[in-house]
Amino acid sequence: MNERINELKSLATKWYDENFPELAGYYDNLEWENKFVELIIQDCIGVCEEHKEMYAMLNETAGSDSTFAAMTTSATSCISGIKQHFGVDE
Repeated sequence: MNERINELKSLATKWYDENFPELAGYYDNLEWENKFVELIIQDCIGVCEEHKEMYAMLNETAGSDSTFAAMTTSATSCISGIKQHFGVDE
């Protein structure tokens, strides 16, 4: 399994233990699952944001008529699409 998934599981567990100390060690519930899914969605958005920033920098170097302008717009659309699909607030 991807190491990043394991990292996100650990982050969800840490969050859960801090917010529900009386239930620490019992992760078979909706709160932990919701946090884990939220972290995955945020991570996906982060990847798109990194690409958007990279394309924007490349576009500045290449000029506004470059393919990178379209790629920047595409990455922005991807971010919006993920947020809309999962109901994430802007």
